[in-house]
Amino acid sequence: MNKSLIFLLVLLSLAFAKQTYKVMNEQSSEGELYFQQKLDHYAPLDNRTWAQRYFVMDHWFNKTAQPLVILYICGEGECNGVQYNSSFTSKIAEIHNGIVLSLEHRFYGKSQPFGFGNDSYALPNLKYLTAQQALNDLAWFIQYVKDNQLFGITPNMPWITIGGSYPGALSAWFRYKFPHLTIGALASSAVVNAYADFYEFDQQISDSLSKNSGNCRQIVHDINVNVTNILKKGTPQQKQQLKAYFNSTLITDGDFMFYFSDITVMGVQYGSRVAMCDLLMSNQTFAGVLQNLATYALQVGVTPDQYGAYYLRNTTYSHERNARQWYYQVCSEFGWLFTPAKHYPMRSEILTMSYWTEWCNSAYDGAFPNTEVTNNYFGGLDIQATNLIFTNGGEDPWQWASKRTPTLPGMQSYIADCDQCAHCVDLRTPSPNDSPILKEIRNKTLSSFATWKNEFYAKQSQKKPSFVEQKIVVQ
Repeated sequence: MNKSLIFLLVLLSLAFAKQTYKVMNEQSSEGELYFQQKLDHYAPLDNRTWAQRYFVMDHWFNKTAQPLVILYICGEGECNGVQYNSSFTSKIAEIHNGIVLSLEHRFYGKSQPFGFGNDSYALPNLKYLTAQQALNDLAWFIQYVKDNQLFGITPNMPWITIGGSYPGALSAWFRYKFPHLTIGALASSAVVNAYADFYEFDQQISDSLSKNSGNCRQIVHDINVNVTNILKKGTPQQKQQLKAYFNSTLITDGDFMFYFSDITVMGVQYGSRVAMCDLLMSNQTFAGVLQNLATYALQVGVTPDQYGAYYLRNTTYSHERNARQWYYQVCSEFGWLFTPAKHYPMRSEILTMSYWTEWCNSAYDGAFPNTEVTNNYFGGLDIQATNLIFTNGGEDPWQWASKRTPTLPGMQSYIADCDQCAHCVDLRTPSPNDSPILKEIRNKTLSSFATWKNEFYAKQSQKKPSFVEQKIVVQ
């Protein structure tokens, strides 16, 4: 056998092996999978694609028992899918014989339209990072799964979407823009209302801290005032010593105060208010509070390089970093720029809208969100969609960008007003120790899903057979 023929046979063998792996990979379950996503859904002649990652959890899937297909929407960070023994989403799948598909958002984790290089997040590339493109990614993915009947999912099975925070907004917007592809949606802590001057966020931090026993709110207020005074009036040595507590090399005072205020935000936002306040109140001297805040920052993973506009200009890919991508979306579409509360603020007076305008401009060459355009497209608080559930935590500062009251008969909105019930609290793994109101909200959600699913399958059973399926009886 000549060398050319041998080489050809090797190539054919490799090609066959690659194709076989691709098919097996797409049909397997419980793992990390990829499919080819369209780069620009608004350019019909642009055929460029990229590998988008998704995960499958089919532990509870029963194809013969009227199952539910759950699309869990991942957001501004690396996606790890849904595990069968954790989270409310898993419980929904168990109750409804469901399968969960988790789709990683473009430009986050390993779902990188422009690869893993030094210019992955260059501004010409980031123009494809929009919520509109992300919604079309979801639609494209659903159609891909249906067309190929992957994992035993047939076209006559009902789909719902679930998301929390920004993915919660995507879940609501997807129900609004693509109502024919799902039977309903859960939008937890869904930030559907875009606007720039988001002072309500800080007001909720203040109000939530006021629920704590002791003087935690006063400590947070005072430490922000004192640190701001050092930055505005202190000597260079005092400023350097202050930032040394936090290993910070942030260039501007505003960037440092953005980082500094976010440390306490993490405690309130994610339902750890009591533990954080206990730490802060353990040593109420100025140096003691600073040291405790630095300790807490390490515990919750708040690092200075996520906040400085200088660092946000880094265009190099990293699966661990998401700040450049996320704040690009903030500065180009959504706003949600944190200014001090009007009453009893928990953050520095330095963080004005003038600061945020310069911050977005420095990081993204003049970008600033036109929130009116965003809300006109997605509906804002006037979103019109049925079979849509909004949930919010009573202590969550993001609830003021969400929909707290329903405006349509087919829309529901619940607030878990309970101790330390904060961001996306209903999506966490259910526990017997959960607040009664949180249990009630989850039960109402499950009841709605059951109603929507039963209605879907009832309609399926009532469908008349198509013309080619009808038997012709000759008299």
